[in-house]
Parts: sequence; C-alpha cells; structure tokens
Amino acid sequence: MPSNPSQHADFPSETEIDCARQSRSCVEATAEYYLGHPHVSTEYYEIVKWDDNGLIAISSNAICTTQTLIVSFADKSITATHSIKKLNRETASACKTFEASGTFSKVFVVKNSERWMENPYGSSDEASDNASKREGYRVISYDSSTHQWTIIRSGTFDGKFIMKKLVVVCVSSVFGNSRPVYGPEACELIVGQMIVPNLAPKTPSDTVMVTEMGSTFGILEGFGDERYDQEFKILKNQIIPDN
Repeated sequence: MPSNPSQHADFPSETEIDCARQSRSCVEATAEYYLGHPHVSTEYYEIVKWDDNGLIAISSNAICTTQTLIVSFADKSITATHSIKKLNRETASACKTFEASGTFSKVFVVKNSERWMENPYGSSDEASDNASKREGYRVISYDSSTHQWTIIRSGTFDGKFIMKKLVVVCVSSVFGNSRPVYGPEACELIVGQMIVPNLAPKTPSDTVMVTEMGSTFGILEGFGDERYDQEFKILKNQIIPDN
C-alpha cells in the first residue's frame, strides 16, 4: 500500500506474514488481484532481531536488493524497505541497466486497523484502467520457492488491444562480455517494473529489446559492454479475456 494515505493502490492485494522464533524466519505471501485475475508471490526472510518492541527480518534472495521487514508490535505497523546491495562494478552496472537503484519502502495496512476500517485499498478503478492501456511487459509477481516470474504483456495485435499472462523461469543471463550465468536464480527483474521495448533509442545504451519465440522469452537491455541479456523459459502463455 502507498505510505501516503491520500494515494490509492494500483491493484488490490493482501499479504500474510508468518514468523517463527524457533526457526528465526518469516514467510511473506501476497495475493494480488490484477486485471481480473489472481496472482500469488512469496518471500522468505531471516529474523535478525526479535524483542518486546517488534522484529526485524532480512531477505537477500534478490541479486540487486536487500529487503528489510520491520514489524512494530506497539503501533501495529509493518514496513518493507528495498535497498541496493553493495555490489561489484559489473553487477552494479547490470542492476542499473534495469532501473534497480535507490531505496524505496512499502507500508502494509494491518487488518482491522483504523486505516483498514476506513478504506484499505482506496479507489483503484482509475489506476487499473490506466494500467490496462499501457503497452509493454509488467512484472507482477515472483515466487522465490519456484523462481517463477509472472508477467502481464499488454499491446496491440492485429489492430486489437489484448493482454497476455506469461509465467517464466530464468535460464541464463550475461552482462557485457562476461561469461553467462545459468540457472533459475541467474536473472533479476523487479516486481512492479514495466519493461517497454525501445529499438530506436536516442542513445544505444537505452536499447530495450523483448523477444517471444516459441517457449523462449528474452530481454536485452543496453548496448556493447553495458548490455544485459536475460533468457527465460516460458512455462505458461495465455490470453487474458476481456471482462
């Protein structure tokens, strides 16, 4: 949810967070209703502090960012902060290529709290309508247990605006002239990220090429020594019907 109460969420979602002292771990599961279809993503955290005031848990599963979960027992507030890791120059350049930079936070609205009772989601109709008209690839969820990314493709095909749901898993990634990295954890996308193809940029470094060929989905960003190439296997590719 937006930290500013005057703003509304683009899409309704609910998150359940279960933490256990014995295992010193938290599991975060988010269910999101996106364009008429449900999506679920999970994240796993390691608890680094737990006392009478609250707890702090950290997830370093992502290549570029560290996620910090802060739970305050006193005011019943939960905040998740995404911050960039300390990276070597090569990895940092790759992360910058797909706009992973800076620090941002999201604030959870606790169920049955005052804000929840007022309006937990806000008016999301306008935001959903605007989002549905954008052409590109929106990363909407990631399941860290299966390493599956869910992506919504929106665009005009044969004169008609349609939307597709892609479920993909990483095969490999390569930055510049370095050696390829293989496996389901080799790729890095950001949930919420909008990937818009740009084949004729003003500068070559702004090149973005997205390909769908059979069961292969590819994203190429940048140019020359600064290019970042990710290849995925498509597990599911389906049209989202009009409501």
